[in-house]
Amino acid sequence: MVDNGLQGLFLILLTLVVFLDRRVAFWAATGLPVTFLGTFLMMSLMGVSLNLVSLMGLIIVLSIDVDEAIVMGENVYRHMEEGEPSRTSPPFTDRKR
Repeated sequence: MVDNGLQGLFLILLTLVVFLDRRVAFWAATGLPVTFLGTFLMMSLMGVSLNLVSLMGLIIVLSIDVDEAIVMGENVYRHMEEGEPSRTSPPFTDRKR
């Protein structure tokens, strides 16, 4: 199961790098393990079992999470490209190449 998760994370990261900036792809892919860990922690605290319904809900939430991360990352990248001052931009975008 861990191997499948790592392979999936690698494929998602690879796909995001192809279509987005590599930093945006990294931050979008970072949200996936955080979402999984938070989900499984809350499921164990609330006594919810991992069944077909909860697994489908997890897949839907993961797709929403990745979509929101891509939208926010593209917005940060746009601000960086427009030359917005570093005081108003997020800390990881003020590095110039």
